[in-house]
Amino acid sequence: MIFRSATIDDAQLIFQIIQDAFNFNSNTIEQIEDQLNNDNYRFFLVDDHGFISLTQFEDEADINQIAVKKEFQNQKIASFLIEELMKTLNGVFKIHLEVRASNEIAKHLYIKFGFKQISVRKNYYSNPIEDANVMLYEKENNLIVAFESSADETSVAVVKNGNEVLSNIVATQINSHQRFGGIVPEVASRHHLEWINKVLELALKKANIDDPKKQITAVGATYGPGLVGSLLVGLMAGKTFAMVNDLPFIGVNHLAGHILAANFNKKIIYPALALMVSGGHTELVLMPSENKFEVIGETLDDAAGEAFDKIGRVMGLKYPAGKEIQELAKQGNNNISFPIAHTQGEFDFSFSGLKSAVINYLHKAEQKNESINKNDLLSSFQQAVIDALIEKTDLALSKFKVKMLLVGGGVAANELLRNSILNIANKYDVELNLVPMQFAGDNAAMIGAAAYVNFKHNEFSNLKLDTNPSLDFPYQSHNL
Repeated sequence: MIFRSATIDDAQLIFQIIQDAFNFNSNTIEQIEDQLNNDNYRFFLVDDHGFISLTQFEDEADINQIAVKKEFQNQKIASFLIEELMKTLNGVFKIHLEVRASNEIAKHLYIKFGFKQISVRKNYYSNPIEDANVMLYEKENNLIVAFESSADETSVAVVKNGNEVLSNIVATQINSHQRFGGIVPEVASRHHLEWINKVLELALKKANIDDPKKQITAVGATYGPGLVGSLLVGLMAGKTFAMVNDLPFIGVNHLAGHILAANFNKKIIYPALALMVSGGHTELVLMPSENKFEVIGETLDDAAGEAFDKIGRVMGLKYPAGKEIQELAKQGNNNISFPIAHTQGEFDFSFSGLKSAVINYLHKAEQKNESINKNDLLSSFQQAVIDALIEKTDLALSKFKVKMLLVGGGVAANELLRNSILNIANKYDVELNLVPMQFAGDNAAMIGAAAYVNFKHNEFSNLKLDTNPSLDFPYQSHNL
């Protein structure tokens, strides 16, 4: 038997199944077609024998009808439909249905699958008039073990239902890379190999996972973008853990993790706009619906995080420089005018010119043997970066109607950015959702959040999945 989603072409078949099963049909073909065209309605067929239909709203669903042709009744078709449906509704935690009070066979079938009676609706049915037993199935929580090793953080986390962190162990390599002023790929991958099993053990222990086969639902791991050697360690560890424990595997886009970590703050509402600012990426991402990402603007050269680190290196600060620049900037004044690049793509960014302007300012002062106020310079530089981010975000919000503005990525921890972005959200009456500070940098919890969304949409990966160091979202030209 083949279980599949119904399409508009199946309207006539569904109509015939209802007619055959019940000797009458309260629905017209046109009504069935309207439901098939409605994203909230879902129909599933098993061959041409029978179907099950439901309405779904986020993480809850109502089973509307189960119908099986008379010649195929008593062949466990209904049982097969329910069993396969349960496998499909990964992101649904509550399933409701009504059944005639006198239909003992159906009630026993639902009880077999974990449904429990919660109430009675008097005279709910007509022809004949009869009470309905309201039944509810509550799905167990879904736990995902996630691996992240795209750059210089080795991390494993256990995330429940995509929004609750049970554990998030991060082994940082900052001290190893500081003397080089940036990440050394060979050093990073070697450290990942040393730490991956240790952080896995700690993450499972903290989350009280002693039997992964029974307690864990799926495994997620970053496969890009990032450093190829570093990515390989976490990806192979994740695939191995999935294979050993016979669990489904989900390859995760690191950038999606940075954005979807906003679910740890509050549930994302769609359509949404995300400002993603990390060490390697600065992008404006339009999300028309869950798990749909369209880049409408990106950096043409240095990312915001790179600009912070490069200026920090010139100023003699330790890597990564973002946090120290922020603290020194608080002690200075924004009294130096640095340029903001105006790009051909109206939502694109460029920080290379700003970086060069700061370096030139330093060189001129050095040539003239003039002293400079380091804190004033860093305050002015930081303000220029934030102004550029705010300017393009403001423009995007003015042209796209969204319900929520998300801010994620390592630079999202910057206090000035967080305060400034609030003003823009208020200006357009858009709800602001900031990734919590502890999940703004690279970590496995954010990968677990993204893996859960893939899990909800039945988007799993083959264990042959390879790394993709240059992975990105699709670019959509929305220049109006």
